[in-house]
Amino acid sequence: MACTEQVSSNQVNNNQPTTAITSPSRPSTITDTISVEGEKQKITLNLYNKPGLNFTTYILANRFVDQVKL
Repeated sequence: MACTEQVSSNQVNNNQPTTAITSPSRPSTITDTISVEGEKQKITLNLYNKPGLNFTTYILANRFVDQVKL
């Protein structure tokens, strides 16, 4: 998995982007193979791209839920 720092041109005074980062060169889903106890398993990774973050990354599909501030 990889993280890529990107800066949005749409920023407020505290240098936090106000919109999601757009990256047309990164697919929304990728597949890869990992080795678990010697057995190869295919995994699906989803692009994680949220407003307010200065980076995008790939996370395991169906494994994480965004937390909402109330």
